[in-house]
Formats: sequence, C-alpha cells, structure tokens
Amino acid sequence: MIRKKGDEYCLYSKKKGKDGKRKNLGCYSSRAGAEKREREVQYFKHMGESEMSVMKSIKAMVKEELEEAMGKKSRATKQPPDATKAEKKAANKRVRKAGKKEAEEQSLDEKEMTKPEIEKRDDIYKALDKEDIVDRYGKDIRGAIATSKAMKGK
Repeated sequence: MIRKKGDEYCLYSKKKGKDGKRKNLGCYSSRAGAEKREREVQYFKHMGESEMSVMKSIKAMVKEELEEAMGKKSRATKQPPDATKAEKKAANKRVRKAGKKEAEEQSLDEKEMTKPEIEKRDDIYKALDKEDIVDRYGKDIRGAIATSKAMKGK
C-alpha cells in the first residue's frame, strides 16, 4: 500500500503488525519509485523455496569467486556448516595461521636506496612546494614523490 507522506510516497505493508501499525517498507521521491519497489517486494514474497535456495547458492558462489579473485581464501570452504563451536574455533585458528604464513611468504622485496639516491631524494623534497602538493593531493606527500623520482633517476 502506497501513501503520500509530505513530498514522498511511502510503501507500507498491507497487514498490520503486533503493535497495530503497518510496517514502513521505504519512502520514495516519486510514485513510480514506490510502485517499482512494491513489485520487487511482491516478487520476493511469492518466490518459491527452490528459487530462494538457488539464489542463496549463487550468492555463495559469487562471494567465493570474489574472495578468490581478490586473493583471499574463502572461510566458507574452511568450515563445514554443521560444525560444532569447537570445530569452528579450530578452523578459524588454522585459517589465521595460514594467513600469517602466506603474508610472510609474500613480503615485498623492495630495493634499498643508495646514498646518492637518498641525497637526491632530500634535494627533491626541499625543492617541492608544500602548499602546491597539499592543494593538488589533499595532504603532504612530498616524501613519497621525492622517493619515487629519486629511485627512477629523474
């Protein structure tokens, strides 16, 4: 049910709750927006159990794919859903331990700056105008700029 409330159109549930009031399902700036949301609510309300389970499984697969793509291990694959509290705790501990080991293996191999590069960095840092950098980037990043330029040999 859609009602106009001030300048907005609010969507309310048809049935009243235990408190005797209708549940507010959202307010929208246009009636078309409220009607669109009402159709969405009706779609999900009448969706069958099999369709819901398919949506849940798709959501889980997408989540795992995203985590894998971002380089994270999915916690869902590490713990069975029917695991006891102690089993989940042990699984979490294994995941944390594996994560620490993986982080140590992936440590960055950064090039050490030579003395001439350090001197060049200091000269570049002094030459950069702080106000100009802060205006351009929102904060003082002269050290990063100077280090980058010195190590590239510019």
